[in-house]
Amino acid sequence: IRPSVVQFNAGRIEFSIPYQVGIAVMLGDILVKAGLISIQELDLARKQKDNNEFLGDFFVRAGILDESKIITALQNNLGVDFIDLREIEIAQNVARCLPKELCEKKPSNTDQA
Repeated sequence: IRPSVVQFNAGRIEFSIPYQVGIAVMLGDILVKAGLISIQELDLARKQKDNNEFLGDFFVRAGILDESKIITALQNNLGVDFIDLREIEIAQNVARCLPKELCEKKPSNTDQA
């Protein structure tokens, strides 16, 4: 399964996978498979996280995992590369081709520090 989009957005890892009948990829399963958490830790996290909170956000907030470990697990499992757009410069001629809404800065957890 190859996702069409993987991004880190305002403290949240987002990825979309083209719909395929009978196939579901869950972040928790990926983290267990990568050996980053145990099944027991996954079950406990599902019970302890806030109702509207993403599982990855919970692990980062609780200090169990950091963003880079989650991203690496997603990369390895889904076969995609990750580029931190905060660390590269996008050429102006490329940036002009992007929709304005995509280019507007959204606050992230690191901006509030």
